[in-house]
Amino acid sequence: MKKKITLTILLILLIITIGLGSTYAYWQRTSVSNNNIVSSSCLDIEFGDEGSMYSNNNFSLEKAYPITDEEGLNQEPYSFYLINKCKTTAKVSISVDTLNNSTLDEQYIKYNLRRSIFESSYLWNGTYNPNTSAYGYKGYEAGNMISILGENEKMLPSNNEYKASHIIFEEILEPLQSEGRYYLLSFWLDKDSPIEETINKTWQSKISINAIPINQKSYTELITGSKFQTLLSDNNIDRSLIKSINTTNTKPSSNITTYKVSTEDSLHEVYMYIDNNNMYFYSEDPRIFLNEDSNNMFMNFNGVEYFEPQALDFYKVRKLNYGFGFMSNLEEVDFKNINLINLEEMEYLFINCQKLKTINGIDSIGLPKVKKINYAFTQTSISYLNLSTIVTTNLQDNKVTIAAGNTSLNKIDLSNWDFTKVSITDLKSLINSNLTNLKLYNAKFGQEPYSGVELQTFGTGKTISQIDITGSYFIGNMASVFSGLYNTKIIGLSTVNTSGATNFNNLFNSTNVAEYINEFNSWDVSNVTNFNYFIGGYTNIPYDLTALNNWNINSNATLNNLFAVKDGESNYTLPNWQNGTWKNESNWMSFIPN
Repeated sequence: MKKKITLTILLILLIITIGLGSTYAYWQRTSVSNNNIVSSSCLDIEFGDEGSMYSNNNFSLEKAYPITDEEGLNQEPYSFYLINKCKTTAKVSISVDTLNNSTLDEQYIKYNLRRSIFESSYLWNGTYNPNTSAYGYKGYEAGNMISILGENEKMLPSNNEYKASHIIFEEILEPLQSEGRYYLLSFWLDKDSPIEETINKTWQSKISINAIPINQKSYTELITGSKFQTLLSDNNIDRSLIKSINTTNTKPSSNITTYKVSTEDSLHEVYMYIDNNNMYFYSEDPRIFLNEDSNNMFMNFNGVEYFEPQALDFYKVRKLNYGFGFMSNLEEVDFKNINLINLEEMEYLFINCQKLKTINGIDSIGLPKVKKINYAFTQTSISYLNLSTIVTTNLQDNKVTIAAGNTSLNKIDLSNWDFTKVSITDLKSLINSNLTNLKLYNAKFGQEPYSGVELQTFGTGKTISQIDITGSYFIGNMASVFSGLYNTKIIGLSTVNTSGATNFNNLFNSTNVAEYINEFNSWDVSNVTNFNYFIGGYTNIPYDLTALNNWNINSNATLNNLFAVKDGESNYTLPNWQNGTWKNESNWMSFIPN
């Protein structure tokens, strides 16, 4: 059974003559309840005016003579709010009810209603403001829309109490919301109101806020990506012929075939149709949300060369694996203003988009919840990837093989990445793709029990010419991280924070560190217990190693074959560490702590 909650605010607006025919008196609000909390077993929706953005919550109009719309909008409005705290989605409507004893014609009453979210939210929950940013909206919606009460035809049945009830706003509120809605409501007398029709007339009204529970989403949503692909296949729609993908509020002509592509509980229905090789998503709702499971959604649209997905809202998407895969003619994607705040999986996102060279906005994409990113940019023609803003603290991939098979990629920025929760963070495929420049500002490496980051060339004959690790963190297991990078220049070693590192086994094995040895001087190695083969293999180490004198060697550390020395030479100046002895075995210098 539907339960109805009504908040009634009585507004009595009295107009009387106090002089000659051109002078008007005041409108006054004579009675407003301050106890606006309403509850029921089904809904718990709060109404109130305390804590409003406006210090004066009284609805008052100073001079009740006819005024311009600009003056009407500049008046201080009456404000109220509501929050849906229960487990049921609520459909809310705000109505203005003209009471039976009113004598002023409604065609002379103008009104303006504005609305905002008053707590931080990334989802604009209404369907009524297509101009709002997808990242959430905290200011007032474009509220300069002015209406004449008498022309509002969305009516409720009259009764013994009122002769007209106009619904001025409706929306759906999702359950258990932490954010509320502010509403600002203003009334004024139209500047063109004739004196003979308004003098000695009264208008009495109440504002009703009605809420009923419904089994419906508060937004318009597409079906899953897999279902969408099945629909295309079942109807023999050739995706290779589609040149563009757009949304529209223009209803297609009757001779065009349409396909329903919205979920059953969607707020509005969405239909897909194709016109002149262009695909359109049509709905009465200007905002269409992609499904949280949008895997494969745009896969195999081979005819699309440039894609602007902003027409669709990505806010709810959690899975986008293969989302743009195999779009073989795609050259450019515009990701600017795309809200992927809830995205968790993006594996094989652009796989086999062989002509793709540009992803606008990728350098500011964010992705605070992403867990899987494996092969996201593989087999593309991208030459530079700036992924520094991707939040990687939740990464769970066994491998982050970001761009395998991308022979065009020569520079990648992974600054601020956190590799500590990823087992076998495998970046060797970047090297195999002719990568020459790797930027890792403020990155975090290692962490037991994982095996660290593999950057070696694995015998491919290719290598990164430069790696920048300025401000990075070595944490836990750093074994072999920089092993095998003999011809690679490593920048920023002196700025690395090593206080959390525990394993330096093979860290610089077969890596030319002669020019870096002085940069190790500032390292805190007090927690490292494994230095075996720290610098070994084909490494050209310097003769003077006293730059490491400041190291505080852990008494439990093993330093077998710490330095690989040149055959037949022994004139090395070794670090002066007091808590042990040096030993030379087979041209490998070991240190044995006491």
